[in-house]
Amino acid sequence: MTKNIKELEQEEEALSRAVRSSLGLAEDNAAFVMADGSGLATFLRNLGGSFAASLTTWIWIRRANMHHAYLSESVNTYEPTTRHALDTLGGASNQAYAQLDSMVTSQAYMMSTVDYFYMMGWLFMALILIIWMAKPPFVAKAGPGAGH
Repeated sequence: MTKNIKELEQEEEALSRAVRSSLGLAEDNAAFVMADGSGLATFLRNLGGSFAASLTTWIWIRRANMHHAYLSESVNTYEPTTRHALDTLGGASNQAYAQLDSMVTSQAYMMSTVDYFYMMGWLFMALILIIWMAKPPFVAKAGPGAGH
């Protein structure tokens, strides 16, 4: 019993339809195309978020190091405010110097945070300006009954 090519193609198509219906898929490949596009969009969103988080942390730490260096220039034993702070912390000991360094570090990170928010504010203002000036993708066209 031999089957011709036409009968084999019909059986293959019927089997394919049965498998797709049992999996809950549409008759065409639209479901597969949508899933691929959704997966790509999710991947790009995650990738962009990872780069943004890494870049944010990098900028924040670099600015904190810069502010720590600038603030540390003013902290020496010849400054009256430094001597007063050391006296308040219990005298010039390693523990007092460590606490003083901790205070300078926390202030440097706070200044870095302010810098970053200032930078993000200007970036968003620029983006708002760009979006405001952009031409809309479509314009509503007046139809025959638009004047009524």
